[in-house]
Amino acid sequence: MESWITADPQRQKKVQALHKVWNESGHPSRPLNVDEAWKTLSGNMDELDQIRTRELQQVLSGGQPQRQYEYRKTGTNKSRDYQDTHQKFRRWMKTAAAAVLLVAGLLAYQQYEATLAEIEEIGSRELVAQNGERATYVLNDGSRIILHAGSRIEVPLRFNANNRELFLEGEAYFEVTRDASKPFIVHTNKGYTRVLGTKFIVQAWADTGSNMEVIVEEGKVALGSGQNIQQSNAGEAIITKNQKGILSDANGLEVIQNIDMDWYMGWTKGQLKFDNRPLSEIIPKLERWYAIDIQTENKRIGTKKLTAEIDYSQPMEEVLQGIALSIDLEYEKTGQTVTFY
Repeated sequence: MESWITADPQRQKKVQALHKVWNESGHPSRPLNVDEAWKTLSGNMDELDQIRTRELQQVLSGGQPQRQYEYRKTGTNKSRDYQDTHQKFRRWMKTAAAAVLLVAGLLAYQQYEATLAEIEEIGSRELVAQNGERATYVLNDGSRIILHAGSRIEVPLRFNANNRELFLEGEAYFEVTRDASKPFIVHTNKGYTRVLGTKFIVQAWADTGSNMEVIVEEGKVALGSGQNIQQSNAGEAIITKNQKGILSDANGLEVIQNIDMDWYMGWTKGQLKFDNRPLSEIIPKLERWYAIDIQTENKRIGTKKLTAEIDYSQPMEEVLQGIALSIDLEYEKTGQTVTFY
């Protein structure tokens, strides 16, 4: 673990941050003494060896062991086979103990690394997914967030102390741990989404105008306008499974039934699925994932429709070639800009 940490300066910084969190969060319920724990384990293994030695002596003298262990009784190799089994078992015990310690350390590091993020200012921390990546975070209430490429979430440091509110720019998938006493509220620059415990997506991209969209995979959510939660819940729209809520300046609150869930949920699994979708709707998703700028020679090209399933692990060039062949287009790439014509 120490070699792994010191091999990367960024890991050292994160581990130092973990130490700070650990120190500030108080002491464990009982002291942890690694040396004492190893001493106890070694003693137990020594005791096991002594028991097996006594049993071996009984076997070699013609008696039967008090406890039954598997060993070979044929030929003159009886003693050596039994001792080899002892040695292998002891080595296995030591290896298993070391493996448990290492795996426990790695799991603890990964869990806390996902939750920490960069603390840029006192009072909140920022969770970010850069263009070209997807990031998963677990909040201190057990709720899980998957951030779409090019998105950010601001989480108050006192999240879950008195309430569960955060602020989103971009798109994120939420699996919210249920807590009836503390509604989970996602704010955007347009409105808010309020839930008790469910699974849903919130879209609030700056480049899509003033629209905010909420897609529900499980349970139900409330969608409202403005930043302040209305005590009477007046003016909110309730959105349930396989529905989409849209909040816009033009039409206010709308609820659409029986939507294409694969189109909205695919990215959470590293896929982009679309059925007879215009290229103009597909382009923004490709731009964020591959961190490129995609242009079309004219608006007519953007109306061309495609049906496909793209795995985000596919190379960008392969995806662009597939799209061009599917709808009879050519494309050019200059730097980070791609033009279909």
